Amino acid sequence: MRRRFIVTVSSLKEMKEYAPPLARCVTAALMVSHGLRGEADLVLHELEGGFSVHFTQRVRGVRPDEASVMGILARAFRAAECTGEAPRSVYSGVIVCRGRLQQFLTGFPGKWLCDTQGLELRQLAPSGDPVAFIVPLDAAPQLAAVTRLKCPIDLLWPDQLISLINVWLDRAAGGGACASRRC
Repeated sequence: MRRRFIVTVSSLKEMKEYAPPLARCVTAALMVSHGLRGEADLVLHELEGGFSVHFTQRVRGVRPDEASVMGILARAFRAAECTGEAPRSVYSGVIVCRGRLQQFLTGFPGKWLCDTQGLELRQLAPSGDPVAFIVPLDAAPQLAAVTRLKCPIDLLWPDQLISLINVWLDRAAGGGACASRRC
């Protein structure tokens, strides 16, 4: 099942400040114990100015250590100062752009916003359709066309929520992490 994780941050300043947890989000969303997930991607989205860093399914050369991802994020943050509306590649499979959050939700019938209220994660049954999960770091977007998913966002960091959701979806699909690896 194709899945997209969108981590929302209020401003570019906050995005830079929270770079280590955001680097862990990359690892949590894209990696399994023996490689990269073939069906997952991650968007780090700034709500104030619409700046986004998109780690696509074509990302290459990413290791599970925080330092290597921090280097990619530093490159993306430098590109943020000079990026216009046109998408720009800053690394293999990593694109920076400016735009609205809704553009990253297009093509995903299942749109879930992690919140303190809503449907329990245990009740989420994978249907095979693509799903997008919006995980707020310090600011939740105001969207009407999403379903709220009850998650402990006040107790866990976004990378921990992403891991929790990935494990739940893998187990509910019946294949575990091995079913989602790219061979």
